[in-house]
Parts: sequence; C-alpha cells; structure tokens
Amino acid sequence: TYVGTVVDAYGFTDEVSITVTFVATYSVTGTVKMQGRTYTGGVPMTLTRVDGLAFGPFGGTSVNLGSNNLVINGVVGGTYYISTHMPRYLDVTIELNAKQKDIFSNLILPILELKGGDVDDNFVVDLNDGSIVGTNYGKTIFEPMADANYDGKVSIQDLTLVGGNWNLTSANAYGVAGAPGTWTPVQWVP
Repeated sequence: TYVGTVVDAYGFTDEVSITVTFVATYSVTGTVKMQGRTYTGGVPMTLTRVDGLAFGPFGGTSVNLGSNNLVINGVVGGTYYISTHMPRYLDVTIELNAKQKDIFSNLILPILELKGGDVDDNFVVDLNDGSIVGTNYGKTIFEPMADANYDGKVSIQDLTLVGGNWNLTSANAYGVAGAPGTWTPVQWVP
C-alpha cells in the first residue's frame, strides 16, 4: 500500500492511497475436436466467472493440433462456467448445460468432441437441420450453413452428421447443469 501525494497532469498535488493486490493466475489446457472433421482449429471456449467479480471472462480458440490444441493463460483463481459456441455444432452453454469448475491450479480438460449437425444453431439436431442439409445436398451453390462439417460441399458426410445425431440436444450431449454428463472437466495438473 502506498499513501502519499502525487502531482497530476495539471500540476495539482493530490493525496492518494493505492493498494496493489497480486493474484495467482493459472492455465487451462485441453483438446477440442469436432465430429466429422480432421481440422481441429477455430473452436472458441470461454471461462465466465460464476460470482460475477471483475476477473474475466477468459477465452481461447483451438488451433489445428491433434492434442492439447486449446490453451487459456492468465486465468485468475475462482469458479467458472466453461462454455463453447461453434456454429453448426451443439454447444456447451451456460444456460443449457454449463460445466462449472473451480480453478485454483493449472487445469487439463478432458477431450471434448463437439457433436455436429445442428446447422441452424438451436441446440438440437432436428427436422429443420435435416431439411436444410437435404435441400442443399449435392448443389454446387448452396446455403453455407448446410455444410455441417465445413468441407466446402454438402454431401453424405453432412447428412450422416444430422442423421447420426438425430434428436440429440446440447443438454443431453454434454450433460445438464448440476448433473453428470458425458463431458466433465475434472482432470487437474499441479
């Protein structure tokens, strides 16, 4: 803590008391994949503090590596919601199924594979997704959202993502908030 005087830019002397608090920061790393794609880059992940304090949100975007393709550095200790938003894929969201985690040391997340086929981004793979992909199937000029796996065409792979994940929701793909799901961020590293 510093207590004293400072001279401001206008030449006035002001009495001040400044307290500096140092906080520990941590790294969150993990592997993020997208069903139906070999390219693993471009998936954003956000850590939003549960208590609403001034730290965060913290975010990172995956890069195209086979493993450990996501690194978020400088995370201040606290409890966070972990969420993603990748168009055409079912998301891990705060509202539907956020994963809440205490981060007071470096954290390695388990592998997260985002499930594909939600081309209209409404948190469920349903008839509307099938209609969008089916209507654009095989066309050389197509609605971009119909390309569920981002390979530059609407093909059997896109139909397979929709059909294979039919009626799958974000909530049941990754587990609902407060309940066990298929993806739980629990692996810690000192």
